Amino acid sequence: MTPQSLLQTTLFLLSLLFLVQAHPASRSFPDPRGLYHFCLYWNRHAGRLHLLYGKRDFLLSDKASSLLCFQHQEESLAQGPPLLATSVTSWWSPQ
Repeated sequence: MTPQSLLQTTLFLLSLLFLVQAHPASRSFPDPRGLYHFCLYWNRHAGRLHLLYGKRDFLLSDKASSLLCFQHQEESLAQGPPLLATSVTSWWSPQ
């Protein structure tokens, strides 16, 4: 799977999640242009799933805890918010 098709598949799946549980203001993504970066992260204490895309932070769900299987993890001693994060940087040239 190419980085472009992986990104398109990921954005499609996230769009489906938006239709079910999304915050209404978070449904439109900016058009991809050149080099871009996105990061999917979950804050365990707040129970929020976010997508950081370019310079914008989209709230995907504030009820993500029941969708993710991390209820019985041990507390981390690390400073800062507890995160589950996947980060991808890719280059896409619009046609």
